[in-house]
Amino acid sequence: MEIVLDVEARHTHVLRQGYPLETPLKRRPCGLTDFRLFDPDGYYL
Repeated sequence: MEIVLDVEARHTHVLRQGYPLETPLKRRPCGLTDFRLFDPDGYYL
């Protein structure tokens, strides 16, 4: 897991690179905001 200060900017960057997202950017019940994707080999990032 990587902690980033501007998750929205990272999300935009990932989308511009063409990575398919597993889940969209959203706030989790624990209070964190994240999005989820898999690398080309199928590993969860």
